[in-house]
Amino acid sequence: MPLNEDGQASAAKSREAGLKPASGKKAEQPTKPSKSSKSRKKKRLKLWIRISIPFLCLIALVVGMGVGYVYMGKQPMSDIWKWETWRHAFDLIFAP
Repeated sequence: MPLNEDGQASAAKSREAGLKPASGKKAEQPTKPSKSSKSRKKKRLKLWIRISIPFLCLIALVVGMGVGYVYMGKQPMSDIWKWETWRHAFDLIFAP
């Protein structure tokens, strides 16, 4: 590595090698995202999870009930969309 008149490596070469500059100045750090943007991303993720998990559970419940009614109950698929079908199932489950 070439040396300058002080016997130290030049600043350009030391930066390339990842070393601190010889002049005592701090090397420029790459800009990092601020803590507020990190916390904003974290909050967004938590909100998305809080909304999506119950929604996905509700979708799974409806699909599971439909599959059970059509394939296990041997009923026509068109009956899935009728309110009377689900009212009857509710009454069977929660009857006093």
